[in-house]
Amino acid sequence: MGSVVYWYLGEQRGAGDLRPYVLVQFGPALLIPMMLLLYPCRSKARAWILATLGCYTMAKLCESADTAIFTQLGWISGHSLKHLWAALAALCVAPALNDSA
Repeated sequence: MGSVVYWYLGEQRGAGDLRPYVLVQFGPALLIPMMLLLYPCRSKARAWILATLGCYTMAKLCESADTAIFTQLGWISGHSLKHLWAALAALCVAPALNDSA
């Protein structure tokens, strides 16, 4: 939320900067696999973290193919599917946190 507020306030001054927003959106998708490689764990949490990353990736793909998905399916848009995938990603986080001990 802070990155959006930062962007909005910058836009009000005529110099909006989306770099913090891009970092928030894509940083975890780059950092999580690197953390899994550098700090491997043997628990089931690893599988849940990978499932979370996969769902987040699907959400971003649906977001980028919004119109094409709606054109092909005719009843649901990529934006709507993005929210479903993001919710599923959030559901995968809880078991990962519960099993990390």
